[in-house]
Amino acid sequence: TLRGNKLQKLAQASRGTGNARSKPQQVLLSSVLGRQPQLFDRNKVSAGGRFITRIDELPARYQTATKLFLSNNSLTSLQGIQQFKNVQVLTLAHNLLGNLEEVLECLEDLRCLEVLTLEGNPCSELPHYRAHVIASLPGLRVLDTFEVEHYEGAAAIELLEQEDSYLAMMLHNACMVHKMAHTLQQLHLHRELFGVLYGRKGRAVCKGAPLAIPINPIRKMELWDYESSLSLQERQAITAALTREVSRMYKLGLAAAQQEGGRVTWEGAFTQVLLAQQQTMTKLMDLINRARATLVEEVQTRVLSGVMTALKIEADVQQRALQGDREQL
Repeated sequence: TLRGNKLQKLAQASRGTGNARSKPQQVLLSSVLGRQPQLFDRNKVSAGGRFITRIDELPARYQTATKLFLSNNSLTSLQGIQQFKNVQVLTLAHNLLGNLEEVLECLEDLRCLEVLTLEGNPCSELPHYRAHVIASLPGLRVLDTFEVEHYEGAAAIELLEQEDSYLAMMLHNACMVHKMAHTLQQLHLHRELFGVLYGRKGRAVCKGAPLAIPINPIRKMELWDYESSLSLQERQAITAALTREVSRMYKLGLAAAQQEGGRVTWEGAFTQVLLAQQQTMTKLMDLINRARATLVEEVQTRVLSGVMTALKIEADVQQRALQGDREQL
């Protein structure tokens, strides 16, 4: 009907408007400076709090800036920051920078950088954030308003080596949890398949059905080198998830320390995650052992029942044949 067509058009228009509103709007640094040229003063760019989402390429006169103030914007990446080769002071506080590795890759090209602020970004809440920055930018003098002490360089390297060790153990445990969960699922499927093939009485429902022999889950997990099969992207994704979990544990520790007192360390947060992984593996191993024991018992019971039934049928057939021979005589 005409009214129905109008309503349909209105609904489509409404959906279209909603999609347009939900699409994030890009705010380029060049656009902000073009509209407000007073934000650039000789060697200084003061573009804080302008909702900037991307640092695009600027004319050469801007690229010579030695001071760049970009705090309180909406930056999710620092791609484009490399054009400011002479920058000495860079403020990026309270943006949306979450990938610390990418941030540091961009900043490593800024050889003149001495003063940096990244506080208030998601990346500043990651484990040993300050150590990562200091180790990657050895020429830095001030980070987040605190001077970089002479001993922090060597200490940062030691902390990051320890962090790598923790992450390697956590990655191995995460792969083990995956293997154990997969093995447990296979045992459940094996049991269901056995029930379908052999039925309640232990006789094969499908002709030629193989005898269901439970796998050795421990041996299977030893032979399955799942960790080596991971791609670089998969390793990075798992490591990032584990790092976020460590950060979550650290925040929980901070909240508890504020109420109850005590000291919170990143090492303690790593240890808590490792302990949680160990507890998960212990529970999974218990479930695997129970599932395999149940499967073995069912195989033995049903197959034995099937064998006894088959022997009884064979004996009955022989008895009837013998009785028929006697009647003929």
